[in-house]
Amino acid sequence: MRRAGLRARLTFFFAAGVFSLLILFGAAVLGVLVFVERGELRERQRLGLPPEEDPYEATRKGFAAILLAIPIGTASAAGLGWASAKRALAPLADAGARAKLARARSLELTLPITLPIYGTGDEWDELATTLNDLLADSRNALERILSFTSDAAHELRTPLTAIIGEAELALRRQRSPEELRRALETIHSDGTRLAGLVDALLTLARADAEGLAVRAERTDLDDLARRAVDRAVRLSQQPGRRPVQISLEGSAGLTQGDGLLLSRVIDNLLDNASRHGGEQIEVRLSHAGGKACVDVGDNGGGIPGPLEPRLFERFARGDTARSNTGFGLGLAIARTIVEVHGGSLTLQRARPGAQFRVLLPAAAEG
Repeated sequence: MRRAGLRARLTFFFAAGVFSLLILFGAAVLGVLVFVERGELRERQRLGLPPEEDPYEATRKGFAAILLAIPIGTASAAGLGWASAKRALAPLADAGARAKLARARSLELTLPITLPIYGTGDEWDELATTLNDLLADSRNALERILSFTSDAAHELRTPLTAIIGEAELALRRQRSPEELRRALETIHSDGTRLAGLVDALLTLARADAEGLAVRAERTDLDDLARRAVDRAVRLSQQPGRRPVQISLEGSAGLTQGDGLLLSRVIDNLLDNASRHGGEQIEVRLSHAGGKACVDVGDNGGGIPGPLEPRLFERFARGDTARSNTGFGLGLAIARTIVEVHGGSLTLQRARPGAQFRVLLPAAAEG
């Protein structure tokens, strides 16, 4: 058996309420009429007057009028209730229709706000506004996930294709030890690149799912910066890398945080400057206003204008960087780590060169 709709139930409750009210009102009216007519009858008897021909005529007429009014009033209430329920539930019906259309449109749904249409803001307006904000956040999250998944698949496919292709080429015929060594070196290089990408993706996935686990310990930023500069210099001297000169000056003091994660921030900034900047990189450390500051700048061509608004997004790279060995995840990971520590990572200067600033809460000395 099909259950009655919400509009029908509201109409029934409204009509039933009016019917009950008419019954109670009619009973009260009849009770008053009977009381009055009995009083008049007793008064006539006391005065010795003969009784009226029909002493309860008013009561009978009132009863007849009530019997006529009850069905008319109930029917009118049902019609009014139906119209009122339809009007009141119109936003809900509209929302249902929109939801059906949105099933194939990736959450492209906004619930109607009654204020401009029906005249007053009410509980539905509050609910619809809250749900619209939630739906907008869900759409944005879905778009980010789809974009992230697409970019990750693209980046994963490149080294995997290279590894499989190199292995297939090496297996086609008998190879000399030197040829096999070169093939294994290529596979190792692409495998290392793939491992780096997977590690970056796992870091971002953990940050999205449950947040990064941060060890709260006193960390010397000066020592982290020195070690990071040493690593960057050694990496720049490897075959296939562009040699760079890195200068380090100043002092940032101590901060409260995870030294391993903060080292990764500086490593990512230096790696970004080494790959896309000039030959000169400057690392400046400072401490003021309760903040520890790390500036990493280069003398390269700067950040392309179209890239600046999405610089810290995942897989954000300029067109010329697609052939580079980077993934476009370094800055995104660095900002995530810094924000987990209660700090900020910003681009200070885009041209000439690029300068990034890390601000972290300073820890008290001693």
